[in-house]
Amino acid sequence: MKLLKVKKLVEQALEQYEPARNDDRLLVFIILHKIKYPNWPCACGFKNLMVRLKDLKKFPSFEAIIRARAKIQNVEKRFLPTDETVRRRREQQKKYRAFVTGESS
Repeated sequence: MKLLKVKKLVEQALEQYEPARNDDRLLVFIILHKIKYPNWPCACGFKNLMVRLKDLKKFPSFEAIIRARAKIQNVEKRFLPTDETVRRRREQQKKYRAFVTGESS
């Protein structure tokens, strides 16, 4: 799946489902659900997301989804986390990465 399409799906999910802004696992579930059931609202459980192994190629990798979310939130500053704890944790992770890599923040 093309990265631009993944980013567009992530943007739509972050806009429509505020809790997905705080939880990457929920965001991944919503994206996979949107691909498998594009016309259904996201109210189904994981049991409805079962797919055949050969159909997995239709789905983007979890990492691509998470990276798209990170770019939208950290670089573009859109659809920021709504939970203050999540916001602070991500800021601390950013500072730690900068410290470890020797980059100045």
